[in-house]
Amino acid sequence: MQNGLGSGKDSNEFRRRSSTDTSIENLNLSLRNLQATLNTHSSRIRLNITPIDWSSILRVYSDTSTIYNYNISTPKQLFVGGTLLTQEDQFQLNKFYGNENQKWRLTYKATTDGFTIEDFHRCCDSQGPTIAVIQSLDNYLFGGYTSVNWNFHQGAKSGFMDRTAFLFTLSNPHGLPPTKYSIKSAGENAIVPNAMGPT
Repeated sequence: MQNGLGSGKDSNEFRRRSSTDTSIENLNLSLRNLQATLNTHSSRIRLNITPIDWSSILRVYSDTSTIYNYNISTPKQLFVGGTLLTQEDQFQLNKFYGNENQKWRLTYKATTDGFTIEDFHRCCDSQGPTIAVIQSLDNYLFGGYTSVNWNFHQGAKSGFMDRTAFLFTLSNPHGLPPTKYSIKSAGENAIVPNAMGPT
C-alpha cells in the first residue's frame, strides 16, 4: 500500500531542493539590494589609480631577455675597484660596450698609481680591452674604449686600428645626456703607443 507521503529518500530530496531554492532566493534578494546600493552611490565611487613608472622599476632588465635575481640591497658592481662611476654610469658604459653584464676591474688609478705615462703603461700594458674613465676638474666624466692592448714600445711611430673603439661622455656641466661617439669610417688609429696614454 502506498501512502501520499512517499519514501524517505524522496522526502530528503524534497527538503534539499527546498533548501537550495531558499538559498537561491536569498542570494537573488542580496544581489538586488547590492544593485540598488550601487545605483544609489555610484556617483560617489571614484578610483584614483597612480600609473606605475615601470622604467624605474625594470631599468636593469630593459634590454635583456634573461631575468637575473639581483639582491636589491647591494647594487651589482660592474666596474670593480673604481670610485668615479655611479651604478647608472656603469650600466650606461656596458650598454655602449654592447654587453650590459660585462664586469671590469680597475687596473690603473692616477691618484694611487701615479700620474706619469710610465705609471699608466706599467699598469695597463697587455691587459686586453680597456675602458679609460677620466674625471676633469670641471666636472666632466668622459673617456674611451679600445679592444687593442696598450703596449709601450720606445720608438714606435705607428698606431693600431680598432674599428670597435669609441669615445663617450657620461656627465658634464652642460647637462648633455650620456653619449657614445663611434670611430669614423675613415679613422685610422685607436692607440698610438709611442710615449702616450689616453689622449
